[in-house]
Amino acid sequence: MHLSSEQTYRWRIALELKMRKSHGDAFQDFVCTTMEEVFGSDFVRVRAFGQLGDKGCDGYVRSVGRVFQCYGALDGAKEGRVAYLVTKMGDDFDKAMKNIPEIMKEWHMVHKLHRRTTR
Repeated sequence: MHLSSEQTYRWRIALELKMRKSHGDAFQDFVCTTMEEVFGSDFVRVRAFGQLGDKGCDGYVRSVGRVFQCYGALDGAKEGRVAYLVTKMGDDFDKAMKNIPEIMKEWHMVHKLHRRTTR
């Protein structure tokens, strides 16, 4: 399928709007839905289990052991968020190494850090 430059532009705008409007669980759901579209049934979505949490994994590609963790703050560029994200990345990676080493060959943090614009 070949998109015209106008169609490509519209898709980019729609994607940016979706990314900016999604935060928290909605961002995680968007990322996982996208991964399901790309990888099909090879992508396994993981839900948190109460106090057990998600073990540093929001989903993974089964065939290659590619683990994804998401973070989508409402205002990710807000002061202190970058430092928080760096700490969260380390903590979540450590959780995954401890809890799911048998499935994890790669670990990826999917995040969005951008400024909210008001008009």
